[in-house]
Amino acid sequence: GTTIGTLNWLLRTLTGTLVGLGTAWFIFPYLAEGFGDIRRQLELRLRNT
Repeated sequence: GTTIGTLNWLLRTLTGTLVGLGTAWFIFPYLAEGFGDIRRQLELRLRNT
């Protein structure tokens, strides 16, 4: 079953953690680039006011 302590629970927890970390590692550079663009645009607007 899926009760805590069984092999199924352990494997589901392990694979879920790996998928979560892998997704974050893959997506982070895109988020950093996007937020960097937004930051540059806002800095230009604030300098011009």
